[in-house]
Amino acid sequence: MPYGELDADLSAYGRCLLLERRSDCQHPGDLEAGGVYWGKIGDHYPITIIIGTSQSNRP
Repeated sequence: MPYGELDADLSAYGRCLLLERRSDCQHPGDLEAGGVYWGKIGDHYPITIIIGTSQSNRP
């Protein structure tokens, strides 16, 4: 999937990194990215990724 198709789902930080490909992107201190994402690699290989932060993994 081209990054441009993700534009509506990206934060300003994500747009800066992926679409504008800038090296001066400012990471927001309160950014809490995470979730469970799934899809396929090609037509045959299902993939799941779980993204969390060190804070979200603490009991």
